[in-house]
This record gives sequence, C-alpha cells and structure tokens, in this order.
Amino acid sequence: MQSRIFIISNYLMLVLFLLCVMVQYNDPDSLIWMTMYGLAAIVCILAVLDKIHWSISIFPGILGLVWALTLLPDVISNYSVTDNLFAWQMNSLGVEKVRELGGLLIIILWMFILTLSNYLSQKQ
Repeated sequence: MQSRIFIISNYLMLVLFLLCVMVQYNDPDSLIWMTMYGLAAIVCILAVLDKIHWSISIFPGILGLVWALTLLPDVISNYSVTDNLFAWQMNSLGVEKVRELGGLLIIILWMFILTLSNYLSQKQ
C-alpha cells in the first residue's frame, strides 16, 4: 500500500515529466529527449496504478545514469553549472548541456526512489 505523500509526489513528477516532453518539441534533438521524459512519465503512471515491478523503473534510471555520465566530464570541465543552470535564456551550448544534465539527474533520482520503494515493498 502506497502512502498518500508518495502518490501525490508521483503525480507531481508525472506532471513534471509530461511538461518536459512538451517543451522539448522545438529542440534539435527533441525525439530522444521526448522519449526519455516519456519513459519516466510512463513509469510514474505505472507506479500510481501500482502495476510496476522494480525492474521496470530501474531501466530509465540506468539509461539516464549512463547518459549523464557521458555528459558529466564535458560539463564539469567546460561549463559553469551555477551560471548556466540559472541563465534565463538558452544562449549557449553550456546552458543546454547543464540543463540536460539537470534533467537527467531528476529522472535518475525519481526512478531510483520508485525502484527502491517498489523493491522494498515486494520484499515484505
């Protein structure tokens, strides 16, 4: 049985991921990002419906982790995270890379929470 806070949090993350899918529409690499955020949204829907196995939620998390690890060296060595993350306009490649990494970290974190929660509930 899921707690009310967990269900509400899952709905909020679902809305966030769906909004992320929508704002990717004009991006040059929109298809891959829409797919990634869409996978995370689907996992949230399955979690709300309590129709999820931990092996399903771990997939987008691992995919995001691998992707983030490929971006991380470039972001750390070439861009200021604080300057680019909070920049109002998308005026450089640094802003895009830092935001992409941030989006992946959100996906990784939420998929880890869903995976851990589901795994622990199946063990009981």
